[in-house]
Amino acid sequence: MRLITEILLPLIAIISNPRQCFPSSRSPTEGSLSRRLLALRVLDLIILISQRIGYDQTRRFLNRPLQAFFRSFEIVHSESESWSQSSQVSEKLSSREASRDFLEVKQSVTNANEFYIGTQLSIASPAQIEIHKSTVSPDVLKELEHVFTIELAHKAYIQCCRLVGGIYIKELTNDDLIRRLCAQYEEECLHRLRGLKQTEACVPQLDYSQSDISAGNQIKTTNWFIPVPLQTPPPKLSSSPFEIVSGNKLTYNHSAHEQKTTPPISIDTDSKYPAISSEKLKRPDMELLTTRHLKGDWIAYWEHELGHSRDKAALFDFKQIGLQTFTGHVGLVKSLSVLDNENSLVSGGKDRTVRLWSLRNTGSGSARCTPQFTYSEHKKPVFFATFMDSVKQMVSCDGSIHVWDTMTGALLSQYECTKPAVGFSAVQTVQSFLSDHLIAAATPDSAIRFIDIRQDQFAHEFRVPSFSSGSIAGLVLGSTWIAMAHTTGSICVLDFRTGFILASWMCRSMESDLTQMTGYNHSQFITCSMDGHMALWNHNSSTPTCQTKLTSEQQVSSIQVYNKAVITASQANRVSTYQPYVYEGNFRGTLGDKLRPEVFKGTLTSMCLLPLNRQLVLGSDSGTIHLVA
Repeated sequence: MRLITEILLPLIAIISNPRQCFPSSRSPTEGSLSRRLLALRVLDLIILISQRIGYDQTRRFLNRPLQAFFRSFEIVHSESESWSQSSQVSEKLSSREASRDFLEVKQSVTNANEFYIGTQLSIASPAQIEIHKSTVSPDVLKELEHVFTIELAHKAYIQCCRLVGGIYIKELTNDDLIRRLCAQYEEECLHRLRGLKQTEACVPQLDYSQSDISAGNQIKTTNWFIPVPLQTPPPKLSSSPFEIVSGNKLTYNHSAHEQKTTPPISIDTDSKYPAISSEKLKRPDMELLTTRHLKGDWIAYWEHELGHSRDKAALFDFKQIGLQTFTGHVGLVKSLSVLDNENSLVSGGKDRTVRLWSLRNTGSGSARCTPQFTYSEHKKPVFFATFMDSVKQMVSCDGSIHVWDTMTGALLSQYECTKPAVGFSAVQTVQSFLSDHLIAAATPDSAIRFIDIRQDQFAHEFRVPSFSSGSIAGLVLGSTWIAMAHTTGSICVLDFRTGFILASWMCRSMESDLTQMTGYNHSQFITCSMDGHMALWNHNSSTPTCQTKLTSEQQVSSIQVYNKAVITASQANRVSTYQPYVYEGNFRGTLGDKLRPEVFKGTLTSMCLLPLNRQLVLGSDSGTIHLVA
């Protein structure tokens, strides 16, 4: 990071420079004050960067600045007469070598059979410059004593323990010295508190300009460490928290305004170093950021999930726990799709829009969320929408296929059917490793056209024979095959690689049109008809492996598969789970309970499964989407 190598490390080198005094216009003490203020700002900058980049990145990128900052205390508090300081030139050279993307393999000049990688120079660690105290000016040494005090060591050490962890901070080269300084500071604070106990007074909070503890003056404290008074003094009768001392100088009255103090660090007098309590290492802002804490139905959901054993983890247990509600669509929701990370949801509706939502904890589960982005370039109702992770683009279809960018919402490509008045009837994305950039789209004239998103063109086309006329009911892609079904019950399976027909048959057991078709595994798929007939098929057999007849309340409007279970949603607002039994040739399952009104309102029209979290996203005819578990 350039911020660290070009700004942070040079600043640390400036504040710890033992060769030069800081400029002062009035008195020599102003130089030490300027150096001290700059050191505090550098520490604030390190803490700010650590809070922004997070725990792991702090360990990765802020190792060198932390080592350099704490190494500065050796100048004042080290018992030896000399200490080492890293060379900035060597550090810049080593960082430039480390930033190369690759190293060149070269052949040795002296030996033809010997090869080496990179340049034959040893600059793995920066050069160390030996500095003796006798060569340091007394004025500079006095400045450094006023800057790198035991209070600053305690302040920086405690904050770094909070940000990167106490175990990691022990890897400092001078960890023993820093911990000894912290122990010395706390012992003096404790001694001062014991003395103030007799006078029933509080430890004052002083500014940065006061003298050091070692000089015998008052104790310096900061906002990050305020020892708790042993006994609070009686409040003063003052209407203002400020008091006028002399002229226009104001002094803040702490008794007139309550302030939250930090509990003291527990000190083990028998040990050499202080024992840092867990309360001291807590992040104070976590008590303020409570908007995403688990409450209400979210607590019930996680208690339900934590109670699952390994044997029950393979089963889908639907408890009708409402977690989140999404509002924005006007009219029926026809398509739902969840991204692989299950953090975002894509929906398409009758209102000719595609909306992108964020799936996350919003508190009690009663919050109503609005979409993060709305795509409104379609001219017809959208029946398919999904995100292609291989090209990081969104694909949606209303008869014509739109490929658009999720960041800007710009339309990148648009593909029309051979019959634009009718349009594509079914669309699926190819999940194969070598063909994950392809889209398969079924046309009304029984053809499957493949679209290459990367090349922005039609790749090839397969013709599918049909036994009778009818519209396309569904399209399923397997590992090496692709199946297409018509509403009349005609099913044809082709080889995905060559286009050869593997099998084709007519569903004789259906009494009405086929409405649903979805994949079960790499070699099987499921079909459902309007009369409630549900069947499991092998991709190369015309005989169903399992089949059953559902009741009118179980008529399927959407199908999802979780492990080996088949989850169905009906327009009667019932979610049921079935298990196929191959040896018996049927499905086992019970009629699911009707969705409660407080969990779901309207008529169930679409459904999507979150397999990792075992949750369902349900779309309604009113345009409302619900996240339930």
